[in-house]
Amino acid sequence: MLAQLDPAIFDAQVIQARGNLENAEANVANLQASMAAMQAAIQTNRANISPVNHAKQEILLMAPTEVTQAMQITPQTLFYDEQGRALKFNDLLAGDSVYVVSKPSREGAVEAVRVQKGVMTPQVRRERYLSGVSE
Repeated sequence: MLAQLDPAIFDAQVIQARGNLENAEANVANLQASMAAMQAAIQTNRANISPVNHAKQEILLMAPTEVTQAMQITPQTLFYDEQGRALKFNDLLAGDSVYVVSKPSREGAVEAVRVQKGVMTPQVRRERYLSGVSE
């Protein structure tokens, strides 16, 4: 005996499979957009340390635009001097010029991932703040 396939069932299965494929493609696009947003959330900024609060594990940064930002220090935060040698949180002082790689924390604060001492050179200023601006 030969089994007969109902064309209506076959067509419904084809439509279902196409829908599943479109859904999977949309999920891939959403994940790619989420990854781009996460990468954009990791920021690198140059600032001067205003106060250092060792008790609260926090530094207050003042950017060249004079905007201040509190930055949480975690046990995973890495510290380096101008030559890339490792430092400790206690080595940072108010007035130090630093580059900070940061990310949003789960609690909504801004968390320092990497802090490196360094002076703002004209070349770095152009690259970070004046790219695309004719002089």
